Amino acid sequence: MGRQVSATAGGNLRSLASENRALRYLEGRDMPVIAYVSPKGGAGKTTAALLLALELAHAGRRVRMIDADPNQPLMRWRRDGGAADGLDIVGETDDAKLPAAIRGAASAASWVIVDTEGAAVSAAAHAIAAADLVVIPTGPSALDAQEAVKAVALVRIAERKLGRAIPHAALLTRLPAAIRSKALKSMVEELLSQGVVILPHALVEKEAYRVMFALARPLRALTAAHVSGLETAIAHAEGLLEVIIAAMAAPEPLEAAP
Repeated sequence: MGRQVSATAGGNLRSLASENRALRYLEGRDMPVIAYVSPKGGAGKTTAALLLALELAHAGRRVRMIDADPNQPLMRWRRDGGAADGLDIVGETDDAKLPAAIRGAASAASWVIVDTEGAAVSAAAHAIAAADLVVIPTGPSALDAQEAVKAVALVRIAERKLGRAIPHAALLTRLPAAIRSKALKSMVEELLSQGVVILPHALVEKEAYRVMFALARPLRALTAAHVSGLETAIAHAEGLLEVIIAAMAAPEPLEAAP
C-alpha cells in the first residue's frame, strides 16, 4: 500500500526537509525530473514551478527549468533580467523535441523542472513520461478540481503505457490568505473522493509572487522596499520545497488520504 499524504503530515515533512536529509538522499539518484502539469490556465503553475526552482537553487542545487509553454513566461522572466545562481532556464516549445531537451538537461543540472502549457496535451504527456514527480497546480474552484482530475487521467494513461507508477499530486494554489470557504472544502473533498493526492502545503496568494515576475527578480532578491509580507511569502516557498522533497524521497507511491 502506498504512503498516504494528509494535512496532518506537514510538521513531519518540514522536519525532514529542514534537516536536509531528503535532499542528501536524492543526490544519490539519477537527475530528478519534476513536471508541472495543469490543463487549466491561471492555476499558478508557472509561479509554483519557479518558486520551487529558486528554492532548490538557494539550497545549492543546480537546476534547469524547461519552459514548454508557447507563451514562454519563464523565458520572458529570464530575458527581463531574472536570474539566480544555480538556475538555468531554457525554452522548448516543439513537443517532439521536449524528451530530448529533458534528457539533455542531465549534463547541465542535478534537477530538472518542466513547465508545460495548459492546453498542450502532447507536451504534458512527454513531460509526465519523463517525470519522477508530477505536480498538478490546482486553484480554489470546482472548475480547477475538474481540470486536476483530467491531469491525473493523463498521468494514469502514461502509467499504463510505460508499465510503471508515476508519483503525482495536486498542489493547491492561489488560495486566499485568511478565508477558507465551504466551496474550497467541498473541492478538496471531491479531489480526495477521486483518489487525487493533495500535497500537505498550499500556495497562498501573495503580492510578492506577482512582484517577482513584474520586476524579474528572484523572490529572495526582493526587499521590503519592493513589497510587504516578504517573510511570509518566502516561508510559503520554503514549505513548497519541503513537501516536494519529502514526496520524492517517499519509499512508496503516494496515495490520497481517506
